[in-house]
Amino acid sequence: EGIDTAKVEFFNLPQTQLRNIWEIRKEDIGPFIGLKGIINKSSSITHICKSAKFECPTCGTGITILQLGENFKESQKCGCGRKGKMLLLSKEIMDTVKIGLIDDLMDKENIDRSIAREKLGILSGNNLTSHDIDRQIKPGRKVILNGYFEYKQKTNSTEFDSVFQVNSIQFVEVGWNTVKVSPSEEKEIIKLSKESDIIPRLAESIADVEGFPEVKTACLLLLAGAPNIYDRNNHLVSRGTIHVLLVSDPGAGKTFLIKRTGAISPIFSFQSAATASGKGLVASVAQDKDIAAWTIYPGVVVMASKGVCGLDEVDKTHKDDYGDHNNAMNDMQVIVARANVKAKLEAETSYLATANPINRIFTSYDTYYNQIDMPKDFLDRFDIIFPMVPPQEPETRDKIIDIMLERHLEEDKQNIWNPEFSHEFLRKYIAYCRQKYPRPKMSRELFHTIKKRLVELMR
Repeated sequence: EGIDTAKVEFFNLPQTQLRNIWEIRKEDIGPFIGLKGIINKSSSITHICKSAKFECPTCGTGITILQLGENFKESQKCGCGRKGKMLLLSKEIMDTVKIGLIDDLMDKENIDRSIAREKLGILSGNNLTSHDIDRQIKPGRKVILNGYFEYKQKTNSTEFDSVFQVNSIQFVEVGWNTVKVSPSEEKEIIKLSKESDIIPRLAESIADVEGFPEVKTACLLLLAGAPNIYDRNNHLVSRGTIHVLLVSDPGAGKTFLIKRTGAISPIFSFQSAATASGKGLVASVAQDKDIAAWTIYPGVVVMASKGVCGLDEVDKTHKDDYGDHNNAMNDMQVIVARANVKAKLEAETSYLATANPINRIFTSYDTYYNQIDMPKDFLDRFDIIFPMVPPQEPETRDKIIDIMLERHLEEDKQNIWNPEFSHEFLRKYIAYCRQKYPRPKMSRELFHTIKKRLVELMR
């Protein structure tokens, strides 16, 4: 309308003005900054009175009172000398939404952080509460909030909280599509792709775990993923996320392997199921004092959407919590219906999990599958389950012992693992495959070969 009603929004602040939440100190309260993090909760749209207009019953003078605090203020005095209650004529109402922001511990800047700090952001006005923005405010979304902190005093206390007043919001693209491949790297990738042994060579560069070539290849293919296939009604027909379960005796290297595999993905969360409930791993609901309502807290599975979630000791999951994983694994979404909260969260996440056999070690008295004590419907969600049985040959055992002990020798370059391909190159190779060939096509010859192998497996 007029220049007096215009609102200016600022985007793409310089690096010097960007902050992680854990970095915030008193010097950052007031200046205009960009706050980086991941949305972990949001409130409903609330309607806040920004100003109110009153009229004096005696002289008819209009009096406007700005509503700057949390308590509604009324005019108590007029210039004509009248004191007391005035007539309320109108209110200026503004839509507002509160969101919680936490540090992104998967960001390289926060690699040494163990605890994610949290701050509350307030979005007000037509632009920030529009339908378009509201659709994009989802738990797990990475954002930059541009604005400023202001103090909020705790009741009858010398302590002050800081609340972020948002001027604009930037939704940050994440995942494999953000990995940049240079022309020279593209040329090298194309050349390597024509070599017949490239897949086992790439797989061997994932981790310095002796043996288990099929397991490493499965981890490589999990990273590469597959296209999601939808019908004409946009219903998911076939998911593209691949789920792999590694089962072995303790000390076989399965946890080490999933951590190394996950580190190649641009998005990776790791959690032990022994220290978290199924609801905590997928999503939980709790009463939140900041937004004064029940709210959803996304678990590591949702936070790793479009990436990999490493779940260690998944066999330690409580029996009542396995169901929380089923929709995430099969439908790539999490349905939440608890308390008075109903929600649908994206979970395009590949599960890379580990488990121990029933008696901690495999025995030769039964099949490997029968020694895995987890619900069958949960196991069916995994595309492949690998029993990682330690090799019994003396030469292979000696190699494994050498690898374990050489890590602790005095520093010597000969004892440091030096794979053919670095993790950075593996990340770019897989990203190039995903970006350039998002929908690989199967030849009729390959169709018959795979069908033959599937029939043999089913028998």
